[in-house]
Amino acid sequence: MVKKEVLKIKIADIKVNPNQPRQEFDNDSIVELRESIKENGLIQPIIVRLQDNGFELVAGERRLRACKQLGLEYIDGIVEDYDEETSAKIAIIENIQRENLSAIEEAIAFEKLIKEHNYTQQQLATSLGKSQSTIANKIRLLNLNSRVKEGILTKEITERHGRALLKITDENLQVNAYNKIVRDNMNVEKSEEYIESIIKPKEKPLRKKIISKNDYRLEINTIMQSLDLIRKAGVNVEYDMEDLEQGIKIEIVLTK
Repeated sequence: MVKKEVLKIKIADIKVNPNQPRQEFDNDSIVELRESIKENGLIQPIIVRLQDNGFELVAGERRLRACKQLGLEYIDGIVEDYDEETSAKIAIIENIQRENLSAIEEAIAFEKLIKEHNYTQQQLATSLGKSQSTIANKIRLLNLNSRVKEGILTKEITERHGRALLKITDENLQVNAYNKIVRDNMNVEKSEEYIESIIKPKEKPLRKKIISKNDYRLEINTIMQSLDLIRKAGVNVEYDMEDLEQGIKIEIVLTK
């Protein structure tokens, strides 16, 4: 493999990558990187591609930002002959490998590659070394309410929290559930239980109505009068009465 030449590239001539998937940069980590570069120099050069009016950053935005904070005029870089599609893929892959991206940032990047470069989910998955279901699950997160997506982006909740919240289709209910999950610091399991209670509320058991003998006083009196007439006719009569949920049970036995 031919080793690429590392060049001194003027920082003012470098434009940021419009396909950069990372939307949130932790300033504290950039400050730490700045101090490391100040002490030890830039260990790994950035990657750029040539443009008509300078260079476009492909990978290494944190390093570029740290060098800008140091007030450096030049930065070590490698120039690659990438087209826009390859540049976008490299930007995503670098961030994924460093585990820098949130699930929402990944989802936005995946969707952009699919829409702008005509990938299928399976093709993109194969290209990035992921499963198709992983790509699909990430992109589904973009259906969440913007407040919930912001919560994943800023790591207030996890991707798994977000997937659970997708079950709530009403946006107001979804945001209310999100706020409670954050407020109560619920883990994923508790959140899933809470969300299930929203979408499948437990039905209150119906109170069983026990019918009293008082509800059938007229009918019972009529039966008792009939039994008295039977007794007067010389027939022995025995009966048993039982309360049931749906009414009264009377069992009559006639003997001679």
